[in-house]
Amino acid sequence: MLESGQLISAPGGIMFTGTAMDWIREKVVRYLQKQGEATVSELREYLGTSRKFAIPILQYLADDGTLIRDGDVRRLKK
Repeated sequence: MLESGQLISAPGGIMFTGTAMDWIREKVVRYLQKQGEATVSELREYLGTSRKFAIPILQYLADDGTLIRDGDVRRLKK
């Protein structure tokens, strides 16, 4: 399932469906297009999740080239 993209393994061993991660990516991208940058806390609240899941999600999005981390904030990669 990992090889086919049906499941995504985020840092910390947390798994998401590929569909869920696509939805999360789109939501984060839209938010950052409007806001320019955001802290983990802001994105955690926007996604309606806990820090336990927000950190691995944001790390995965940084690893796949969607986001960059600049100190305490996340921005879209140009």
